[in-house]
Amino acid sequence: MGRIMVDLLPNSNPSRRPKLQVTVYTTPSCPQCEMTKKSLNKGNIRYNVVDLSQDEAAMAMVTNELGYAAAPVVIAGDQHWSGFRHGRLTNLVAQIHGEDAKDREAAAAA
Repeated sequence: MGRIMVDLLPNSNPSRRPKLQVTVYTTPSCPQCEMTKKSLNKGNIRYNVVDLSQDEAAMAMVTNELGYAAAPVVIAGDQHWSGFRHGRLTNLVAQIHGEDAKDREAAAAA
């Protein structure tokens, strides 16, 4: 209900999933939400999108448990933040692609 999986790597191996699950909690007509998704798309990052206007449980979690009052809310592993945060998104992309590079090096060495 209100959850959409966005697969940005259609030609990659579907059994290979990123170690870090990324979820973007959005609202309709949210410019910062669109900017956040655009940054993740540009970084070739897989992520889930949850529309807070359609998912009451997600809205309760974001507001009551995490304490956020504005969208987007990004949760990536144990990190989370609210709003369009270019620096945090850049670091997240680097972190995820760094893990991918380590995995490729380990596979090549085996």
